[in-house]
Amino acid sequence: MYVDKIKEAIFKSIEENFDLKIRSGRQIHRGWRNLKWKIETDEGSLFVKQYHPERYPPKKLDRVREALRIQAYLAENGILNEPQKSRHFKPHLR
Repeated sequence: MYVDKIKEAIFKSIEENFDLKIRSGRQIHRGWRNLKWKIETDEGSLFVKQYHPERYPPKKLDRVREALRIQAYLAENGILNEPQKSRHFKPHLR
């Protein structure tokens, strides 16, 4: 199945590139087209998202990467990255 192949490739990449052991993963069925999982690793819980190539061409992915870099920098420097609540905000993970 298509999703299983993507999951296998992503999980393998995470284990190899981040030196983590994935103990379990649960697919999150929210949103549209992007595949998402909550995974448990030997280092704790992580959220994993695969951006759909039709919705996220390279230029759009560059903006996503920059936003993630900024969030990582802020977190590393003790600044919380709380999502801003709006009328559209609906948390999906607890």
